[in-house]
Amino acid sequence: MMTQARRLALFLFLLVTVLLGLFPGRPHAEERILEFGSEIAVGKDASLQVTESLRVRAEGIAIRRGIYRDFPTLYRAQDGSTVVVPFEVLAVLRDGRPEPYEVKPASNGKRVFIGNPERFLQPGIHTYTLVYRTARQIGFFRDHDELYWNVTGNGWRFPIDSAWCVVTLPGKAGIPMTEAYTGKMGERGRDVRILKEADGTPRFVTTRPLLPGEGFSIVAGWPKGIVPEPSSLDRLKWKFRDNAGRIALFAGLAVVLLYYLLVWLRYGRDPRPGTIIPRFAPPEGYSPAGVRYLYRMGYDERCFTATLLGAAVKGFLTIEQEGKQYFLRRGPKFDFNFLDAEERVAVYPLIGMHETLAVDQANHTVFSGAVTALKDLLKNRHYGKAFVRNTRFFVIGVLLTVLSLVLGVILDPNIGNLPQNIAFAFVFPVMTLIALAFGAAIVKQVKALKNGPRRGSALVRLLFLAVFTLPLSSALGLMGTGLAQAVSWPLLAAVVLLVLSNVLFAWLLKARTPAGRKAMDEIEGFRLYLSVAEADRLNRLNPPDRTPELFERFLPYALALGVEQEWSEQFSDVFARMAAEGKAPESWQGGYRPSWYMGDAIRGFNVGSFASNFGSSFSGAVSSASVAPGSRSGFGGGGGSGGGGGGGGGGGW
Repeated sequence: MMTQARRLALFLFLLVTVLLGLFPGRPHAEERILEFGSEIAVGKDASLQVTESLRVRAEGIAIRRGIYRDFPTLYRAQDGSTVVVPFEVLAVLRDGRPEPYEVKPASNGKRVFIGNPERFLQPGIHTYTLVYRTARQIGFFRDHDELYWNVTGNGWRFPIDSAWCVVTLPGKAGIPMTEAYTGKMGERGRDVRILKEADGTPRFVTTRPLLPGEGFSIVAGWPKGIVPEPSSLDRLKWKFRDNAGRIALFAGLAVVLLYYLLVWLRYGRDPRPGTIIPRFAPPEGYSPAGVRYLYRMGYDERCFTATLLGAAVKGFLTIEQEGKQYFLRRGPKFDFNFLDAEERVAVYPLIGMHETLAVDQANHTVFSGAVTALKDLLKNRHYGKAFVRNTRFFVIGVLLTVLSLVLGVILDPNIGNLPQNIAFAFVFPVMTLIALAFGAAIVKQVKALKNGPRRGSALVRLLFLAVFTLPLSSALGLMGTGLAQAVSWPLLAAVVLLVLSNVLFAWLLKARTPAGRKAMDEIEGFRLYLSVAEADRLNRLNPPDRTPELFERFLPYALALGVEQEWSEQFSDVFARMAAEGKAPESWQGGYRPSWYMGDAIRGFNVGSFASNFGSSFSGAVSSASVAPGSRSGFGGGGGSGGGGGGGGGGGW
């Protein structure tokens, strides 16, 4: 006796069976190419007229409106140059009737979309016929000529049940040499029969189905003289036409480099320097910031730091340090008459308006305003008089660079593939510059981490930069590798050199005027005095006596010229001797203590290390505070599936 569970199971089984019988579905068949035929007629002018017949089964899955056929037109020659072969569609049929089609650019050639974009294809078996003409596909060798042809291409998404190919020469000439290959790209499978038709024409037929990604290539060779060989002039014209884009790019690189070199020789070199001898004072009329500005031919954060230090040693302000935090306070000689022009524009917005001001990003608006005022003053005082950047010549160089890149894109034979060309000509150079900027920022933060007052914040900024730089570098590397595969490493190197040449000459074109060169000679002589530790070398020149007043007077200049430690070390024995002889002020308590500084650096005080550490840490704090948050034969060992002309692949759409 059936249990209740078994009765229920039997009832459900019968119900499902009945429902399936009431709603029968069409048996599902895999979309595939049932037969791929190719008839290749070699013309008297060495062109090819190819008739491809594809019998396909469409099920409305991938093949919904029709199929597409890819045809490569861009190849890389053995010397790295580009070879462009023509491709012209002559006719497209479906089941013997004309079918709409559209030819669009593909990654390395053309893609022919066959079908009506506004109408779905009726499922079933259809035969597509594609007739096209191409040229420059024949290889001309010393002892024979040949056609090495990828019949099906290796890029099909569908299996191909069978494929065949027939090759005919002008006048039905014989083809004594034949070879064929099957399999994935580079494989040398021999699943092919080579038959001879009644007139001797070879017929290549595969003996097994080809899986997606597999292809079928043939080689047909014949004695020389049947097909005319192109002349050397023709080959040269093709070479220039096919590589017009890269020729424009390399020519542009040569023009840009030659232009920059000539401009640099004429305008970018400093006048000849004079004899550099130690000088015991800075050039007349040059403040510490002015000395720094001319020394670097531009502004940096030490211009501002040296200005603040100059006001501090004059007693106008004091610098206090509590841990890693700096404060500016009004000093005992708070009188603007003591200050030079640079100190007035930089210091007044800080403590002229505030009795005490913390050096941190909370006050970045105040500091950035002071920095801007100092920059403007230094530029008005010295730029054009002491040095020039030759900006007008640099702009011309940039325009020549852009023109070279634009011509490289416009004249490139793959102009239809604009995304790749734009990435190559513009996105990649811009990303390279951004990566260089990030790299420079990382180096700056590493220095701040080593010497700065806020190592924790420097570490955070460093990690933040690393988070962005690593993916950017990876993307740049991947883009560079991909572009190099598409356009060759030499061409990619030309673009990088174009970018770097502008970066280099933006710096090299800066030049001092004769007046600036004279002032620079005095600055270098003064720097020599500040940095020379051997007293005997200077004593013969009767230098001024070493006193605390002299040390503090020139300390801002030493900081501006990057020799604050060397300058300080010259006074270590002086301060020690004064302390030992009891000549030091009581405030020194056994060693030199500047009246304009109060802070932790006093502990274990050493004048040399103090000046160096103070200069780097205070500069870092000020900087942070001012910122808001057919050449190879197919015979022998040179052939394989996927090789030769033709090829490509296809799919459904």
